[in-house]
Amino acid sequence: MNSFIIGDIHGEITQLKELLNKINYDGSQNLYFLGDYIDRGEDSFKTYMFIKKLKKENPNIVLIRGNHEQMLIDAVLNKEIDHNLYSKENAMIIWQQNGGAKTFRDFKEDMGKLIKAAEWFDTLPYIHETEDYILVHAGVDPNKRLYEQDKSDFIWIRNKFIFAEKLKVNKIVVAGHTPFDKPRVLGNKVLLDTGAGKSGYLTAMDIKNGQFISLN
Repeated sequence: MNSFIIGDIHGEITQLKELLNKINYDGSQNLYFLGDYIDRGEDSFKTYMFIKKLKKENPNIVLIRGNHEQMLIDAVLNKEIDHNLYSKENAMIIWQQNGGAKTFRDFKEDMGKLIKAAEWFDTLPYIHETEDYILVHAGVDPNKRLYEQDKSDFIWIRNKFIFAEKLKVNKIVVAGHTPFDKPRVLGNKVLLDTGAGKSGYLTAMDIKNGQFISLN
């Protein structure tokens, strides 16, 4: 059975459907999504409903949490924020400024639906491991072993991970979060965000052979 890892979507529902068609998805394959399903792009509500339906139909789908899901969670759920990037008081503003305003419109400004979506996103894991890969949204702290990692780094880290020459984890780390013009392999790091939702395109990786499948 083929397995594919899919990078950041950012509301690009048409691109997502085209990519699934390009990899000949028929409901039997393992799919691993690296997060950032919402904000910017074509339609975040339709994307949310689509991936939720995919997960319900196929238990072999893994949906990782991204920082944009976390921003929505922090903005609309009455929970304590467990990172220091912004305060509870300005979480809504931060989310709105980072694509949340578009998502709010896609959800027809229905706070009930947004809260329901946030509650569902809050069930998603920060990390998933396979035999050979560590799958996270943003990356890992290169100076820490896997059991020492702060979960906020899984969704927020950027340059410290991207530019690290070595990692203290013993598997290949596949991440999105930081957009590039094409998928990158940097040592034991694979970077799959190719700018969907930001004038770029969507990319997947075939786990079996490491081949990239893109919509560029």
